[in-house]
Amino acid sequence: MFGFNWIDGLIIIVLASAFYYGIKIGIISLFFCFGSFFVALFAFGWLLPHIYPIGSNSVLEVINGNLVLAAAVIAGIWGYRFGRRLHAKLKHHLDWLRAESLVGLALSLSSALIVVWLLAAGIGSLPFGWLSNSANNSFIVKKLNLILPAAPTVFEEFARYVNPNYPLQVFDKLAPNSSIGVAQLPSGVPQAVKNDSASIVRVTSFGCGGIVDGSGFVVSKDLIATNAHVIAGITQPVVKLGSQGYPSTPVLFDPNQDMALLYVHGLNAKPLTFATSPLSIKQTVYAAGFPKSIYRISPGQVLNDYPVVGPNIYGLGSITWPSYELSVNITKGSSGGPLLTSNGQVAGIIFAQSKNKPFIGYAMTTANLLGDIQKVGSNINSAGTGSCYKG
Repeated sequence: MFGFNWIDGLIIIVLASAFYYGIKIGIISLFFCFGSFFVALFAFGWLLPHIYPIGSNSVLEVINGNLVLAAAVIAGIWGYRFGRRLHAKLKHHLDWLRAESLVGLALSLSSALIVVWLLAAGIGSLPFGWLSNSANNSFIVKKLNLILPAAPTVFEEFARYVNPNYPLQVFDKLAPNSSIGVAQLPSGVPQAVKNDSASIVRVTSFGCGGIVDGSGFVVSKDLIATNAHVIAGITQPVVKLGSQGYPSTPVLFDPNQDMALLYVHGLNAKPLTFATSPLSIKQTVYAAGFPKSIYRISPGQVLNDYPVVGPNIYGLGSITWPSYELSVNITKGSSGGPLLTSNGQVAGIIFAQSKNKPFIGYAMTTANLLGDIQKVGSNINSAGTGSCYKG
């Protein structure tokens, strides 16, 4: 009925609780509780690293983060207790008490809806199938998303530390310097490129000590192309298309050419078409994918084309990648996304960014990918994904 699911049931319970406690507690207690919590959160978040420097040790970052959160929770409890005492002193003023309870009810319900909105955005983006799909399909969450602005990526900074595969490969010391310089990028995105978004996916999973994140795109029926370093060490990546998540099976994993293919049963998405001629220098292109887990289309320009030579994703051997050097804004999560021409055709696969030159990235040509698609054909046998990639 009305498209409700079990997530909506939980939300209704949360709102009923907020309704009850909003009236019972009132605005004074809520104000001091929330105010103390957030003041302590920001104050200790700034102060603690100065007292106990975190350096570059990720363990200390976690310890400091937990200490800051604990301090904020304690401050929130004390703020609530202070507010309850003040509330009790004013309870003989009945007119004030009614108004205070009504305002508390409004604040409590509003806070509960905001928490639901943020949690749903976070859960919906995690590497789950049924859970994230349920959150995204919730009737109440859909209505909140229509009314409220886009939820901020609350896990973005967290993902920067827990994503073990986030560094893209860089070849600054191996690749020749481009003589063209910074490109003049177009201001708009053609409709043909926008239309391709229905066939571009986010590839994500728990594994390798964190959350692995990257991009991919549909190349044939139920078949997704991405980079090998995106799924290295992962047995069952989750493919996110729109608001839905699907379990996938790796059917090709090539650490030398940094290429992988994933099979997703019943994906029901149209394959992208491939460009039939190579890109030219200064040609306008578009890098599409999920940098920092958010879908973006980044306009760019071809600066050069040459074979990049370097080790494979595990730092072994000497491999040659026919590649394009690009003036384009890409970052972690862009790996595996398509490089598109103005008419929406795939001309390459994003696989690297420059460490020392801002807005310089690299895309391999589609030559090896086309051969891999033919090699796999209708074979859906699972392929191993090697060991974890550590950048």
